[in-house]
Amino acid sequence: MLNYLNTMRAFSEDIANRLDEENRDPASVPIFWAAQPIVANSTQEAEERSQENRERIPFEASIAQMSAHWDVDFQGVDLDAPTVELEIPGTRGLFEMYQKRDPMITLRDIAKTYMTGSDKNPFIGTPAQVADAMEHFLDAGGGNGFQMSPPYYAPDYYADLVDLLIPELRSRGIYRNEYGAPTLADHLQA
Repeated sequence: MLNYLNTMRAFSEDIANRLDEENRDPASVPIFWAAQPIVANSTQEAEERSQENRERIPFEASIAQMSAHWDVDFQGVDLDAPTVELEIPGTRGLFEMYQKRDPMITLRDIAKTYMTGSDKNPFIGTPAQVADAMEHFLDAGGGNGFQMSPPYYAPDYYADLVDLLIPELRSRGIYRNEYGAPTLADHLQA
């Protein structure tokens, strides 16, 4: 987790420095991190949901999603070979994160967690645990908040965020209580 936090901090500081060099207020460009929180009333229940989500996604779907994101046709590619020499012309950020964590990682290994997030997702747990992790990531890594990237799309997922996580974040004073601005851009600046 420390590597993620260091990468986040370096990115936040780089953006702030670039803006400062251009005489722009660093606070004028919000930074939002992607997060896949899974909240439940108990840690065990949240972990079980995470595992259930992972089991629902066919391996082929992960490979197809990776292929689309990375602009690589994986037909005929050895999925069990290390990716050290794989050229990725598409979106590289997530691929590079996998490689930094394990330079010898294979496409098969990546596919196991590609659509559901890391086995070590710190945002799986009770509302208090997930809120603690979110606060920690923002304090240590910088940034302004999170863009929720749900690991699955179901009404219950959003209900858990609204009914469990949002009240916890509001109780800590780190989630707004109302929306007063007329546009999304105004909300992002608030």
